[in-house]
Amino acid sequence: MKVLAIDQGTTSTRALLYRDGRLAPVMQRAHRQILPAPGHVEHDPKELLANLHAALDHEADLVALANQGESCLGWDARDGRPVSPVIVWQDDRTAPETARLDREGAGSEVM
Repeated sequence: MKVLAIDQGTTSTRALLYRDGRLAPVMQRAHRQILPAPGHVEHDPKELLANLHAALDHEADLVALANQGESCLGWDARDGRPVSPVIVWQDDRTAPETARLDREGAGSEVM
């Protein structure tokens, strides 16, 4: 059985293939860190998808995927196309709002 493990992380997409008790790297492709303003960190969703497709070019029986947990993306529910950049987990554009919620006693609910 061949298992393809894909990690789409903060700086790149990496894939390993596990087969017959052996683990072998099969690809790693970096993606750009887009910094449109101080404290803002974004990724291009089309670039991430292209990197994922490159990883999926390797034949496997099973695929496991790990991603950037708190990063987020808006997309069109009708066609699945992205309508925003990926807001990366490192982005702190909501820091003022989060600080306000913390002062108001809701910090444990949002942090």
